[in-house]
Amino acid sequence: MAGVLESDVIVQVAFVVKDVEKTARKYADFFGMQVPEFTQSDPVETSHAVYRGKPTGGRNKQAIFNFGQVALELIQPDNGPSAWREALDQNGEGFHHIAFRVKDLPAKTAELEARGYTNIMTGSWTKQKEGGSNGMYSYIDATEDLKTVLELLERLD
Repeated sequence: MAGVLESDVIVQVAFVVKDVEKTARKYADFFGMQVPEFTQSDPVETSHAVYRGKPTGGRNKQAIFNFGQVALELIQPDNGPSAWREALDQNGEGFHHIAFRVKDLPAKTAELEARGYTNIMTGSWTKQKEGGSNGMYSYIDATEDLKTVLELLERLD
């Protein structure tokens, strides 16, 4: 694949919401699915989250619906600084990002920054998210060119 991300498979579509439990129940009812488990993002001690260049303790509560190749993620941010809180405050509830799996996330993030895209937030996750794996993520502001935020995901195990 010759594209920038070396991936053309969308693995996740995400929405920010004010009440993840209420919204998840509505999605579950609409699609005839079970309400997924609710998880919380890792604390800054393990997530090493950086939002707009500064460490942040901003966290979220989330629910993930699996639709085969693509997952639908509902994200309820806490009040700490984060890409999720920023989006909810600026735009209200709704679409947040599309996600792609990548290899060498730091290099891909740096490449996108060199192309003029802004790295909004980076961090890592442990055990509870993405199928019980460990990994890293970056949110890249590509709204000017691509009209969306991209999430880059790299599993580490």
